Amino acid sequence: MSWKWRKDELSLKQFYLLPKEEKEEYVFMLKGCNPAILGTNDQYVLRSYCGIDKQDKEYKFLEL
Repeated sequence: MSWKWRKDELSLKQFYLLPKEEKEEYVFMLKGCNPAILGTNDQYVLRSYCGIDKQDKEYKFLEL
């Protein structure tokens, strides 16, 4: 599998340097994106920060 890039995605280093509120906003934005456009790094952030498995193709957005 090759690495997939999304325009304007943050590197892991950039992500981990963000304040908590900005991390949460970034993750919220990623969850709202179509999984087909997410980069490999985006998927890694979702897995490591909020436990979403990369095999999950549909993220639950704003589910109550």
